[in-house]
Amino acid sequence: MKSETAVGVGVNILIAPDSFKECMTSSVAASAIAVGVRRAIKEFIVDANVILCPVSDGGDGLLSSLSDDPNATTITTPARSVVGERPIPWRLIDAPLESSRTAIIESAAVVGLHLLPPDQRNPESLSTAGLADLIRVALDAQVSQIIIGLGGSATCDAGVGCASALGAHFFDEQDHPIPAPTGADLPRITHIDVRNMDHRLSRATLTAACDVNNPLFGPNGAARVFAPQKGATAEQVDRLDASLANLARRCAEAGLDADPDDLGAGAAGGLGFGLAAFAGAKLSPGAELFLHFSGFAGHLTTADLVITGEGRLDATSLAGKATGAVAKAARDAGVNIIALVGQLDPAAPEARHHFDRVEIITPPDLPLAQAKEQARDRLTAAATRVTREFLQNRHRLSPKSK
Repeated sequence: MKSETAVGVGVNILIAPDSFKECMTSSVAASAIAVGVRRAIKEFIVDANVILCPVSDGGDGLLSSLSDDPNATTITTPARSVVGERPIPWRLIDAPLESSRTAIIESAAVVGLHLLPPDQRNPESLSTAGLADLIRVALDAQVSQIIIGLGGSATCDAGVGCASALGAHFFDEQDHPIPAPTGADLPRITHIDVRNMDHRLSRATLTAACDVNNPLFGPNGAARVFAPQKGATAEQVDRLDASLANLARRCAEAGLDADPDDLGAGAAGGLGFGLAAFAGAKLSPGAELFLHFSGFAGHLTTADLVITGEGRLDATSLAGKATGAVAKAARDAGVNIIALVGQLDPAAPEARHHFDRVEIITPPDLPLAQAKEQARDRLTAAATRVTREFLQNRHRLSPKSK
């Protein structure tokens, strides 16, 4: 018997994943999903349009997720990173009609956790100083705006390393300077002098695009929530949390305008707070900002299905992360939304409720190393399954006759 088919059904599928941490950038993930989607489409007689729109909330893979812009140039600058000096890309956007220049910097390219093997991860010993190298070069380019994506960091120094490299001075109780401070130096800081900060900072608008909305310290702060992921022991977490609270007090005493409870103050190991306190940055939800840069909203208007994804779906996914922002936008627009994820946090089963479907691509007993090796193929296979079922259920299609 010949299978029933449907001809000429127009379907627009929008692929908008975030990165799979330490495994795939959002661009690589989007390509892997697209392979699976197109495999499913070939099983049917259907007119389908597949749009790749990798997204970011400011973490690693930010630059690769941005859409092509004829006014944008990618520049590579030598900068100090957590693995030594290396060439770091950043983006310069010229807008002649507005007479403005914008720099977009991915902090994870400098201080990203993915840069370090597990045995070298220690958030107390690492510094954000290299971020200042890129900020200075952007200021040299006479930009009017600097957008710094925060997320995926290996550091927990609240930006004091960056501030020190930009001219801030930190002192201990003996009035001795603390040169090149790291997270381990935060409890020693008793007073701060920012009078020698690079004066050009006042000429540019700084935006810290935060990937999470956590405060600086406390139960939901930078140390307690994220430092364990960066290799911190329980004792280090306690020290760092107290240290971040100390820094907030010292900044208040110095008259620096930053609120440790602001949404995103705890992003990237407190870098959100530090950029606000020392450089006058405005904290902004990175997912919303970079969805704009990626052109997501325009693609969504014609989409029948959105497929997103990330390495681990948990409570933070819905608290500032790109995957949660994509889900909200799709649901608000009445578009089907499916998430393909490496893992679903068992402590956050409610995360499923924000999607029409959540597909976990990793078997529960698969070792992490193998899961990473197989992630791309498993992502493609999952994309084939969910697309096939979407076409069958939504459009009542049957596979083509063999």
